[in-house]
Amino acid sequence: MKSNLVFCGIALAVFAGDSFAADPRVGTAGAQFLRVPVGASMTATGGAAVASVEGSEALYWNPAGVSAIDGTSATFTHHEYFAGMSQDYFGVSMAVGDEQAIGASVNYFTAGEMLRTTEEATDGIGMFEPYSVAAGLTYSRQMTDRVAVGATLKYINEAIDAVSAQGFGFDVGFRYLTDYHGARFSIVMRDLGPKMEFAGSGLTDDVDGVPVDRKAESYEIPASVNFAASFDLISTDSALLTLSGATDLQNFAEETVSLGAELNLLDNYYLRAGYSGIGASDQGYDSGGLAAGGGIYLDLSGSMGIALDYAYADLGLLDTTDRFSLTVFF
Repeated sequence: MKSNLVFCGIALAVFAGDSFAADPRVGTAGAQFLRVPVGASMTATGGAAVASVEGSEALYWNPAGVSAIDGTSATFTHHEYFAGMSQDYFGVSMAVGDEQAIGASVNYFTAGEMLRTTEEATDGIGMFEPYSVAAGLTYSRQMTDRVAVGATLKYINEAIDAVSAQGFGFDVGFRYLTDYHGARFSIVMRDLGPKMEFAGSGLTDDVDGVPVDRKAESYEIPASVNFAASFDLISTDSALLTLSGATDLQNFAEETVSLGAELNLLDNYYLRAGYSGIGASDQGYDSGGLAAGGGIYLDLSGSMGIALDYAYADLGLLDTTDRFSLTVFF
């Protein structure tokens, strides 16, 4: 049973990887907010720890990792992006029995307020705020003591003043654990789904007193496949050093690699660093860069604790950004 699961996961990954790597449609996807990283601890590793992320933070990165922890965890992240844009994310996961977990998440991204103008009112006639939101439901299961799988179904909505687009996306994750230095391997396919299309009154023009409806071009969401691995380089009673790597294969952007490390001291203090976008050309607007951060875990009682995390990320031409996360375990 276990070997069949592993074989199916690898076969699926090879097929998906070939399909994604062969498609040259760089820069043609919409709903790009789905690509903006979530969570301070993962961002600080350059997004490389896809194989080791667990609990509520795994809802975004790898649904197979959601069932890896017992109890319930909830994560809230605030991210000040560049040019007045910002992101807020909330996710909660809950163990159901010994092998299963369920979760829910909301990812909200806003471009900030903008001045509404028309051909007649070039000085503006009020303000509007473009936004994008994705709400997901996740199911995760430990198939064996080594193999875990998970899936997320998400509803996606994007709105720009008087037009909006709705769609659905699907994530599926696979994770395999070994006894060798705690090595973990994962395959994640994210944001698989049908095309979306804007519609609404904003696409209606008045031509000589006659309303004329225009049709917007449909667009695809930014599907991707990640191959990732993590292993514990140093493991003692007081320190754990984990190294991670991940590849990112997309239909709509360049293929890149991320590398990261996390140092866990006394199960309470965390230092992290990573580099994302390795392999991207200099022309890439989101080609990644250096990331770093840290965190602290506070045990409030025998069954409850909180984690506070911070991440700094260098976006190159797009300036630097900061992320803050609060995770509660109970």
